[in-house]
Amino acid sequence: MSTPVPGTEPAPILEALGITKSYNGVPALRNVDFSVRAGEVHALLGENGAGKSTLIKILSGVTLPDGGKLRLGGHSLRLRTPLDALSSGIATVHQELSLVPHLSAAQNMWLGHEPGRRLGLINFRSVRQAAAEICQRYGVSLNLDAWIGDLPLAEQQVVEILKALAWNPQVLILDEPTSALTAQYADWLLGLLRSLAQAGVAIVFISHRLAEVMEVADRITVLKDGSLIGSVLRSEVHEGDLVRMMVGRELKDIFPAKADPRQIDSAPVILRAVGLRSGRALRDVSFELRRGEIMGIAGLEGQGQHELMLALFGTLPLDSGDLFLAGDQIAVHNPRQAIRHKIALVPVDRRTEGLVMPLSVQQNLSLPTLRERSRWGLVQGEKEKHDMVGMASNLAIRARGLGAPVRTLSGGNQQKVVLGKWLLLHPSVLLLDDPTRGVDVETRRELYHRIRSLAEQGTAVLVRSTDTMELVGLCDSVLVMYEGAVVTRLTGEQITEANIVASAVGAFSKGMALNAQ
Repeated sequence: MSTPVPGTEPAPILEALGITKSYNGVPALRNVDFSVRAGEVHALLGENGAGKSTLIKILSGVTLPDGGKLRLGGHSLRLRTPLDALSSGIATVHQELSLVPHLSAAQNMWLGHEPGRRLGLINFRSVRQAAAEICQRYGVSLNLDAWIGDLPLAEQQVVEILKALAWNPQVLILDEPTSALTAQYADWLLGLLRSLAQAGVAIVFISHRLAEVMEVADRITVLKDGSLIGSVLRSEVHEGDLVRMMVGRELKDIFPAKADPRQIDSAPVILRAVGLRSGRALRDVSFELRRGEIMGIAGLEGQGQHELMLALFGTLPLDSGDLFLAGDQIAVHNPRQAIRHKIALVPVDRRTEGLVMPLSVQQNLSLPTLRERSRWGLVQGEKEKHDMVGMASNLAIRARGLGAPVRTLSGGNQQKVVLGKWLLLHPSVLLLDDPTRGVDVETRRELYHRIRSLAEQGTAVLVRSTDTMELVGLCDSVLVMYEGAVVTRLTGEQITEANIVASAVGAFSKGMALNAQ
């Protein structure tokens, strides 16, 4: 599958040669070679756990390799710290944000090398001016004076990217940079990468979105189980070729078969929302979610989809409206009440909202249901371990044992832990807020089939996704929101990408639904 690179190509600017790395005797990288040239976008692909993040950490000075060597511009390079990498001209945008919530966007952008600093004192006016200049240079508008923690996740990600660019790097590494971006910002970033490459910057780009890779990459390298599978020219492969390289087989039936619409229509209503209102975020939202139904929530970014999920879980106060569970009116003013009614939420940000990163896999899995395995305030260790081993096996969670800190898991396996801890609750309503963000193609397939299996067992599922095709392939019905209100409900053959997009911009009609088939 690997295509040799012609010998006439320019020499790499950054090389990793024979890199090996193990954790507690478990190999993460096995004799991996990787290089990137000035002026090219080199995509790095592989399933979660393939070794991509480990390689990136080595290239950015976060982790030392056990073996192998690095070269920059033909000269030996040893990176002991991230500052070593930055000083060498290598800047990295990691998958997880590294921002300080209670500093402004401008201060975060120049954190650690503030312009105008004298005698250890920071000139905040110079910092603000420099941040405005870099925004103008790269064509983006942000509220630079807002605390970063108050900005939407997509804008925080933009600040993270600009923070790396502020070092004026000759090598820019981006690990899943679009997973938190809106479609508009993702388009901005892909255009920016092309411009940077044309200016001579070497770019390493990691993404699980193959369409992005095919749009922007010049070369593509695939890792699997810590080993190099091959490097190919983007012009010589199709998405199917890349999938086969990543998973080792043809990937079929990524989405499971949908439920019979007649079965859904005749099923009892599990969750009924009537006239939900919350400030400007939600305006008179009403819907019915039936037993065994997977209902999608779609719309342009910031139209109330995320807030609806929070309101149903009790983390966003409602000004008015009623909720009914299996016909009985319920109050959900906080997550504790939601859990009591067996309503579970898999949040959009697994690291800060879904997991306690220093705790083990077992401890994270057991958190919502500790009471069920406790007597006299003490956790029954054997029962807890038995239940957790069963769930980890059921979801095929790949970890170095249940005692491993959850922070050591790949993104896809962390997401499985977030899902698994709620499955132990046996929820009647499962809320999934962008559940496959930053998850590889094979793990997505596993999650889709697990979600459908839960629905077949009677769970009512509500899923918000920024991936329109995910909604098309997975959901039995789709609600489209605009300015905090539900404007369209799509079912059956109406659920198409064209109809979802048309509804999101207010252009949907029954005629369009028919013409789109």
